[in-house]
Amino acid sequence: DLRTVDNDTYAMLETFAEVYAFFVVAAGEHLAADQASWTTTTLALRRMVTCNGPTVRHWCAFSMPAIALTFVKLGKPDRLKGVVLALATDVDVETRATLAAGIHEVLRSVKSLQLRDETVKSVCSLMTDLNNQVRQNALANFSEMLHLLAGVERADGGFSIPPPALQQQQQRKPDDVPVAAAPSGPNEVMKFSPVFHQLNLLSQESWRTQQLLADQLADGMVFIPQDILCDNVAPVLFQMARESTYLVRKSSMKALARCLRCISDTRRRDHIVRHFRTEWARGKVYWTRLAFIDGCAAAYDVFSRRLFRSLFSAELLELAGDPVANVKLRLATALCAMMPALHKEGNFAAAVDKLCSDKDPQVAMEGRRLLEAM
Repeated sequence: DLRTVDNDTYAMLETFAEVYAFFVVAAGEHLAADQASWTTTTLALRRMVTCNGPTVRHWCAFSMPAIALTFVKLGKPDRLKGVVLALATDVDVETRATLAAGIHEVLRSVKSLQLRDETVKSVCSLMTDLNNQVRQNALANFSEMLHLLAGVERADGGFSIPPPALQQQQQRKPDDVPVAAAPSGPNEVMKFSPVFHQLNLLSQESWRTQQLLADQLADGMVFIPQDILCDNVAPVLFQMARESTYLVRKSSMKALARCLRCISDTRRRDHIVRHFRTEWARGKVYWTRLAFIDGCAAAYDVFSRRLFRSLFSAELLELAGDPVANVKLRLATALCAMMPALHKEGNFAAAVDKLCSDKDPQVAMEGRRLLEAM
């Protein structure tokens, strides 16, 4: 109880909490060799985590990634049981925010151990926290945590369709999963269900948080189960795209394209695409049509050319007759990149002719560039 100690003792404990991780990393092997010394070491951590000094607990949260890594390497992760969850539910906001910033590294250390479930529960608690900064810190590495739970190494900057075995697991019902299945993949990702069900909370934050949410979902989309994609992810992306800023809208369209690509049930996918075409390609306000073009540009990168043509080409090429010059200008620049997939479409040449003969000089110039590229 730090209320009953003198100032020097309090200052010493704060200093010790700050260097505890360095101490454990440096001397861990020697401490673990002696049972009494290791017991003292782990009890010190537990007492600091549960003491009533917020600065002490804050340093414990800051050091938790290094502590978890060291305890796992020493083969004694059981001593961390309850510690991470206690910090994730701490009354001090700074402690929770600091832990949230490094919780993905803790998960990386314990991803194949029994502590994984407790750590995932801590992540869910942090991402649904009442404080905005705590939620944002945890969200910043959400896609990496999806990769860790799915048991797939993260490929920076790339997007790949899951291997056939993973796709089959995604399509299984919970009752169909073999008893001996490895603790990874979509069934593990489902442990983030509380987060997915609270995406509306994150989507109502500042535009920067909304953009971060869209980017993180796009990066980890391939590991999210299909039911979650249809029921939670797609509606939130549509909502953010409609209600927020241009940058959020662009990130949401990119994430939506990847979401559609990861839905293997063609009936459910086509239902979402039909809404996308009706509400966005034929939207009454010009920025919805601009967003549709951005979504098509993102879809072109992840869909096969044949599927892209069947889903998007008709509505996309119709925008060549749009009354707003900015829409036609965006279309003309986007079609240059999509030409390999669309140049054989019957109405592609007609769309290019419309752009070339447009009364807006900039649109007409881009249309002529498109014609030269053909």
